[in-house]
Amino acid sequence: MKSIKDQLKTIATELDKGNLVAASVSKKGTYWHLDHSLRVIEGVLETLISSKPEDFSPRINFWKKIILLTGYIPRGKGKAPKQVVPLPEISKDDLLKRLESIQVLLSKSENTHKKAHFNHPLFKDLNKKQTLRFLRIHTHHHLKIIADINKRAI
Repeated sequence: MKSIKDQLKTIATELDKGNLVAASVSKKGTYWHLDHSLRVIEGVLETLISSKPEDFSPRINFWKKIILLTGYIPRGKGKAPKQVVPLPEISKDDLLKRLESIQVLLSKSENTHKKAHFNHPLFKDLNKKQTLRFLRIHTHHHLKIIADINKRAI
């Protein structure tokens, strides 16, 4: 699985292809998946950076262990929280601005404490290492969907 930085390069490449649709793969077009992925990365990194290490509360969670271990998210099983659901109109310019913002956040996140954390709705607290792994897994999941859309787009 690629690094987050490499995944962001792939996202930039996908933007140039335009908003492709293949209903047999996903009800949403490629720009929806790109925007959603970028919103997740942006929001999670902002939370990680602003978190207080002393508030980190690790818990054993079956699904967290399975997803982080396998690196696999099953399709069609999750529901995106409203904060990371794209707006109906998605422009390439908006996505490019979000990409730039994420580059800054990634740099800032490198200096965070190992107990900096993100509270996932299902997995609960993820430490810095787990959070970055989750972001890679989640982005990879959507990039695979985009690749399938690209294969079948009209």
